Amino acid sequence: MTETNKPSTKSWDEFLDTFLKAEHIKNLKKQTFVIKVDSAVGRKDENILLYTVNHDGKKYLWQPNKTNMSEFIKLGMNSPEDIVSKNLYFEKVKVQNPATGERVDSLVIVKVE
Repeated sequence: MTETNKPSTKSWDEFLDTFLKAEHIKNLKKQTFVIKVDSAVGRKDENILLYTVNHDGKKYLWQPNKTNMSEFIKLGMNSPEDIVSKNLYFEKVKVQNPATGERVDSLVIVKVE
């Protein structure tokens, strides 16, 4: 990242809502474009995929869950890199948040183009 592309540290605005959430998807017919993929090791030493995506003109990070990764495999994506430069379409489903026990909206892949 070049110095000119770095987010400003003079405000919190560029750091809030950085992860794509179900609440950001207002229109399920709008695509989400995948810009790039990165991998990381999480706090519990688990392998993590992080995609940088553009939805409705705003960049977000998106971490696919195991259900979405299984869907990518069913759709013929041979590696996490195969998703880059694709358009994703989501559906919202209710799932149980393991930390709170609440039912919350989650995003699942329904189509990749």
